[in-house]
Amino acid sequence: MEEEPGGRPGIEELPDPLLVDVLVLAGARCSPAAALVCQRWRRLALSEPRLLASLHVPRCSVVERAGATTASRWRLSDLLALAHPAALRELSLCGGASLPEGSAAHLRRLSCLTSLTLRSLCLEDLPPGVALTGLRELDLSVNWLEQLPPALVAAPCLALTRLSLSRNHLASLLARPYLAGLRDLDISLNWFHSLPRSLADATSLRRLVLWCGFTSVGWGWSALELSAGDVDHVLARMHTLRTLELRGSRTPPPVWDHLRRRLPGLQLV
Repeated sequence: MEEEPGGRPGIEELPDPLLVDVLVLAGARCSPAAALVCQRWRRLALSEPRLLASLHVPRCSVVERAGATTASRWRLSDLLALAHPAALRELSLCGGASLPEGSAAHLRRLSCLTSLTLRSLCLEDLPPGVALTGLRELDLSVNWLEQLPPALVAAPCLALTRLSLSRNHLASLLARPYLAGLRDLDISLNWFHSLPRSLADATSLRRLVLWCGFTSVGWGWSALELSAGDVDHVLARMHTLRTLELRGSRTPPPVWDHLRRRLPGLQLV
């Protein structure tokens, strides 16, 4: 083992087990950065169960382009292939023209995830085989969903407490078990013209986001308009609801007054 002038070996000279211990001492939050140093560090950082609990890739398309132009050809699928399925709890993939080729197969291995973000990936459905039953948080915002993914509708999703479906093409929301445990739901900037009646099944919900306005990529105007029936038959049945975010709504003033009378403790944002 070569030594630095001061008599101590350089970190690149440490054997694998010792280098892993150093990375573990540095903390799991450092492991994504460590994975970018070189191929060896990437292999160690992503395959050590003590180390990698979360992985956030803010720009998948950038990773893909970089992998295509380097000798190592490190792509997103390579990164996911190295992730330890029993260790990874939080995964966030954002910002690509689509989910890169080969990545979906590796997502199926990650059966212990509690938080999954697949944002701005032009998804029309969930990638096949994604494990949903253990998820507590799921973010599918800024995609091309015209309906709820069938896998989400069919799964028990008893652990799911936070769901973001904002900036999609949704015009309806099916009533299914996934709603029962939700505490935070964002369905803003979709194509709802009235409040989905199925929301009455979200009996644990504390925060509901229903912003209206122009959608992110020119899909049109999200023009949700509350009615007195929405208040009486949906919102009034959501006894745990504490916050309703409804910016940009075309709801008439009499309905706002009715809402405040029926739900005086509800915070309107």
